[in-house]
Amino acid sequence: MTISETARLDMLSGLRKSVGETVANTLMEHLPPGGWYDVARTGDFDRIETRIDKLEARLDDRIDKLEIRFDKLEARFDKLEARIDILEARLDDRIDKLAQKIDTNTRWMIGISLTYGIGILGALVAFMVATLN
Repeated sequence: MTISETARLDMLSGLRKSVGETVANTLMEHLPPGGWYDVARTGDFDRIETRIDKLEARLDDRIDKLEIRFDKLEARFDKLEARIDILEARLDDRIDKLAQKIDTNTRWMIGISLTYGIGILGALVAFMVATLN
């Protein structure tokens, strides 16, 4: 329970009458300003320190477990990255082969088109020569 300022002043006044002003002031200076309820003892600090130590140990344990999980996840990501690299290489190879086939087919199409064009031109020339004679 906290002591009000009025109660403190009443106590000081009574002490001054009973034991004198100097002793009363000395006694009042030894009292905590908010009452004994607010004063912490060594045992309180020891209990808090014990709780903090336990909490620190639990946090260290959890951090260690998280680090293990992160290491496992990192290993899995490394495996996935390796698989993606393999797939990328395979796709690059297939794309290169497809590009080569397209180039070959394009050359054949150009060759065939030129052959047809030359054949048609030859037929037109032969027709014109036959028509003029």
